[in-house]
Amino acid sequence: MSEQTQSIASLSAQEKRALLAQLLKKKLKDAKTSFPLSVGQQALWFLYQLAPESAAYNMASTVRIRSQVDLVALRAAFQALVDRHPMLRVTFRVQDDKPVQEVHNEQSIAFQSIDAASWSEDELAQRVLVESRRPFVLEEGPVLRVALFTCAAEDH
Repeated sequence: MSEQTQSIASLSAQEKRALLAQLLKKKLKDAKTSFPLSVGQQALWFLYQLAPESAAYNMASTVRIRSQVDLVALRAAFQALVDRHPMLRVTFRVQDDKPVQEVHNEQSIAFQSIDAASWSEDELAQRVLVESRRPFVLEEGPVLRVALFTCAAEDH
């Protein structure tokens, strides 16, 4: 057994996890981050170039939560999604006259908590619709946004 192998073998499980995390972060920083667009992404880019203010490519989903919400935990859950899925950390740009996707190593979740306690149901529905139609800026990102409208302590 080599000296390095013996050294690693003598580490605790926690130290091994920390070493692995450090090695993976280094590998991630050294990894290629620009890639050609898929066919679907090319279609998205084409539509975006025609009308960047359009929400035609937005995919919105609304959910009503009728219980208390731990904002810190909810934000952390969405951040974990972004951290885990490189596609949620992508921006688009032109390189050598061709569109490419740039995968970023890190990106903070676009999460906003909005106090809607004084709004009527109609106003809430209108504001949710407006938020869902807000265009994305594909060159800047992010490509995922979360808006939590709080109507009451147990109604989001």
